[in-house]
Amino acid sequence: MPPGMGMMSSIGTDTIYSFVIIFVSLMIFRATKELYDLSQHKGIKFFCFAFLFFAFAYAFRFLTQFIVLFLGHPRSLGTDPGAISSITSLFFFMYASTAAIFYLWASNHWRWFERPSATLLLHICAFAISFLGIVTQNAILLGTVQVILIATLALTSYQKNNRDAQKLRFLYVLLAIFWALNLIDLLLPKFLSQIQLIIYLASISLFLVLLQKVIKKT
Repeated sequence: MPPGMGMMSSIGTDTIYSFVIIFVSLMIFRATKELYDLSQHKGIKFFCFAFLFFAFAYAFRFLTQFIVLFLGHPRSLGTDPGAISSITSLFFFMYASTAAIFYLWASNHWRWFERPSATLLLHICAFAISFLGIVTQNAILLGTVQVILIATLALTSYQKNNRDAQKLRFLYVLLAIFWALNLIDLLLPKFLSQIQLIIYLASISLFLVLLQKVIKKT
């Protein structure tokens, strides 16, 4: 396949992938917001906003891929407008997706976030992690941070309650894992090129499963 055709194919795949995730995330957000409006349950509120941030994250992911693949600007720090735009969109993808993972975690521990300042702390941590990732662009450091976040989500989300809740929290952990893979795919595109389509299909399937569970509950 000629290089130009390969690039257009990659952009087309990323476009479909990003917009499917955005659409499903917004559907989950809308359904759970209606449920929160009725119940005023803080855990549902955090779950709801997690998927709003996922929608934002994948919008910025698409923008990053468009700037890098179609316009040809690098993902590295630079002073030219192209580099600034690509690194800015990458930062907002990292921030929004990290905040989404934090909100999923908070949905299980909503009693810890009665004060608005506690929620603000989640955003400060997401901002700090994203800023660190952009400034260092160190794959090992970012990988370590991702493993810590995923392990924390997995270990603190497990509770001895009904099986359905445990399955849902297991899906949270899978979401965190695919978030990490998507971030690696953006920063090191050649590293996961052989399994990129599998990651895309698995991520879409995971979001669709969550959407089905939300629709069933509402």
